[in-house]
Amino acid sequence: MSKAGRKQGKRKQRQAAPTPSQAVAALGIRALAASHPDDLEVVGDDTLDDGGVYVMTLRLATGRMPHADGGLRLRDWEQVKVGLTPIFPLSPPLVAVEHYRFLGHPHVLAGHRLCLYLDPQREWHPDSAPLRLVNRLWDWFTDAAAGKFDASLALYHPVGGVLHETPGTPVVVVRDDFPDVGPLSNAYLVPRTGQRLDLTWSAPDAEGIFTARVIRLRDPLYYSAGTTLKDLLEVVARPRRETAAAMALHRGWPHADTVLTALARTAQRSADGTPVYFVVGVPHTATNVHHLLTGRLTPAVSDALRSAAARGGPIHVIDPSDLLRDAPVEWCAMSDERPQISIRRDENRPVHALHGKCVHVWGCGGIGSWVAEFVARAGAAEITLCDTGRVAGGLLVRQNYVEDDIGKNKADALGARLRSISDTLTVHTHADHALKQATEEWQNADVLIDATVNTTVAHLLDKLFSEGAKKPVVAQMATDVRTGTFGIMSVVTPQHPSGLSRVDQAAGRRVQGDTSLERFQVFWREPVAGDELVPARGCSVPTFHGSSADLAAVAASLVSLLALHVGSEQSGTHLIALPARRRRRSRPQLHPDRMTATAPSADRRLRNLIHGALRRTPVALCVPGQGRPSSPCYPRNREVSRGKGVIPPSFAVQPERWDDPGSRSSGPGAELTPCACRAMGRDLVPPHRLSSSRDAVR
Repeated sequence: MSKAGRKQGKRKQRQAAPTPSQAVAALGIRALAASHPDDLEVVGDDTLDDGGVYVMTLRLATGRMPHADGGLRLRDWEQVKVGLTPIFPLSPPLVAVEHYRFLGHPHVLAGHRLCLYLDPQREWHPDSAPLRLVNRLWDWFTDAAAGKFDASLALYHPVGGVLHETPGTPVVVVRDDFPDVGPLSNAYLVPRTGQRLDLTWSAPDAEGIFTARVIRLRDPLYYSAGTTLKDLLEVVARPRRETAAAMALHRGWPHADTVLTALARTAQRSADGTPVYFVVGVPHTATNVHHLLTGRLTPAVSDALRSAAARGGPIHVIDPSDLLRDAPVEWCAMSDERPQISIRRDENRPVHALHGKCVHVWGCGGIGSWVAEFVARAGAAEITLCDTGRVAGGLLVRQNYVEDDIGKNKADALGARLRSISDTLTVHTHADHALKQATEEWQNADVLIDATVNTTVAHLLDKLFSEGAKKPVVAQMATDVRTGTFGIMSVVTPQHPSGLSRVDQAAGRRVQGDTSLERFQVFWREPVAGDELVPARGCSVPTFHGSSADLAAVAASLVSLLALHVGSEQSGTHLIALPARRRRRSRPQLHPDRMTATAPSADRRLRNLIHGALRRTPVALCVPGQGRPSSPCYPRNREVSRGKGVIPPSFAVQPERWDDPGSRSSGPGAELTPCACRAMGRDLVPPHRLSSSRDAVR
């Protein structure tokens, strides 16, 4: 052998050796087997495949595991193959069996691979990998035998538990119910972007659509749908075992040559050099809902189908052997958003109360622009935006707009953004004579949000609320001028006898008469020097300090609190403060190791500094005459359970005090007790007190 040949042979020998981590893990597994010979055995010699996966054969004593109805039938000893990847333990192990006795059972992939980790990123930990692997494997067999695996919760169970997705393919979005049609039918794919296709069952009036052949199956594909056209045709013809009973059961299914001929006819309707798409509907035995797969044949295979169909004539049946033996199938990623499959991620959150509602947003500035987006993402059916202002470059710092929106009307620019969030959302905008148009339509709303901080609008809302027969839930939102980190929202429900002004006045008296709420007194006083910001030199209208992070957080909190009033009869005022430290004129240098009993004031301030941000909670004020139950003081962080559509009861607790020099006031004790809880009803904002101390727009 030449010198070069010997070097190449040595290089191959070095590559064939396991990595140090694989060797250490193998020693650890063998040590566990030696210490537990009655439960675990290592069988035969370990191997290293061409991909660098270190394979071990293990036997587990499973005969003593309790069995329940519907559980997996286990033998006394079960043998598995464990594969350790080259980067193990940074990646979880691969586990499979060498038989198909587990076919069709939940968490069994393609009939023989065991799904030990539903979410490996959270469930697999590299530390003590051999012990964790053996314990997880033991737990899998124990749960499988006890019938603890629920097939109805396994989305990919009907297709062998395997994610069918080829890199580089577009995402197919489906939202319409799968129609109950025959084994072969048509569907249509509408290109939305270069990476998205929308699947629909009726022919749309659009150009550039793809016609896809739909193959409806009667039985799950527990072996998966394969990666080649040959694999697909085989599983379509015999999706389960090749037994006489199975053959008789699926006698009514389309044969492989029939499916292939249907694909060829579909290919003839499209141009040469284009792919052929198809949809496979696979029933889920646990839910009776069809799992959908969308695949496509490459342009080369599609052209071969076109040629075969052209040679055979209109009634020719294509023989699968006429095509390439290894013709690939490319599987598209599916975004299945059908109600039977997909559950909204905010279903159990307060904002879900806004789902399907008609919401009006008056004012699309610092608060209103963020509120409108949060309402849209909550699933509102219809949103009406009212604002006569124009987007300027300086507003991009904290309002929900982009560079291309500069110069546009705020309502129009924000409306275009909301339409891009959801296809099902209807957005109306009023840019000219917005106030007149808004007042004509306000009774059509389920929820009306005023984020204008405009005294005229506040006065008009009071008048409309007192005269209207059909009343929506009305809310006014604002933030403070000095920091943009405080929020106030007053809400009145249709059952409330008065408008927002009375609610706000009651809240103002409570806040000004309670020193523990003195940081919120800024909402009922005129701004002092330094509170406002002049954004440009010259004749510029003063505005408030605040960032996009501050305003988005305030708006998000107020929207969540507002949603609690939808469907409720309780009205009220909410006061919130973000967990941010405020700037003070003077601050003592506090050193915990030097604190003594002679400095109680400094000790109190230190506790506030440490715990203030962590314990800051929305503050709500109780409405007089609404029967607030008396309750003892509860810990501030205690969760409050609430029924559907019911505002939780108020808890009499003292909010943490935050000293603010220059804003202290003394007054008679409030007749109502302040409460800090996750949400609480209250009364609202007066037009004559809406000064520049509150801001939401500029």
